[in-house]
Amino acid sequence: MGLATLPRDRFAGLRPLPKSDQPTLRQPLEHIGQVTLKPLELGNWHAITVNADASAGAIWGELLDASGLRVRGFSRDEAIPIVGDGLDQELAWQERELADLTPGAYMLRLHLDRATVYAVTLV
Repeated sequence: MGLATLPRDRFAGLRPLPKSDQPTLRQPLEHIGQVTLKPLELGNWHAITVNADASAGAIWGELLDASGLRVRGFSRDEAIPIVGDGLDQELAWQERELADLTPGAYMLRLHLDRATVYAVTLV
């Protein structure tokens, strides 16, 4: 008889390759990656949380409009990095909140630096 357990929603995750050597890069990236989700209606949600392990690095959230352009106030540079390991870590930006968004569809892009994302939840 045996018993195996997993933390909530941690059966599979996304993490960057140890080394990305795409021909379009000037130099290879190590443990750096990003994932962009399909457009979502964010008007009725209060927060975006991630189940992630960023204890060896960081995660930044970025919002793009339906055309793929960065939304002012919600860029990677304006994001507060997530560090550490947690099941419901909230994405946040320095001066903006989801309530500040105009109605419409937005794409969420996560920038990963030595981090693994297991789940994204709209709260």
